[in-house]
Amino acid sequence: MIYNTFEGRNGTWKVSQKGNLEITLTDEGREEAEEHKSKTDDQFLWEMFEDIFCDSEFELLQPEDVGALTDSVILAFSVPRNDDGDIQEFDEDTKVWWFPNYMIHSICDVLLTDEKVFLTYAE
Repeated sequence: MIYNTFEGRNGTWKVSQKGNLEITLTDEGREEAEEHKSKTDDQFLWEMFEDIFCDSEFELLQPEDVGALTDSVILAFSVPRNDDGDIQEFDEDTKVWWFPNYMIHSICDVLLTDEKVFLTYAE
């Protein structure tokens, strides 16, 4: 399990001991989040945390990429891929998170209201 912190210009991502991912905003990130309120969760995460995506092994996946029966945003770490970029079978380093409340709240709204949001570790 990765117990790590990833810091970016707009916020911090922390992996808890239980594996859930906590996302918080910096003051600068809070201001920028207001500008991205109308975007989908995928678009919001990419726009707000592009630096974390570019400096780590995090990526956004589509539900159909992993056989998930949800429309939730799916965030993954260390996804094995072949030379053509196709996803291979996950290994012990691969971690996946999702946002179970996607039908009720957006990630942006939760961050602006509660100052943090948790993405659930998908075992």
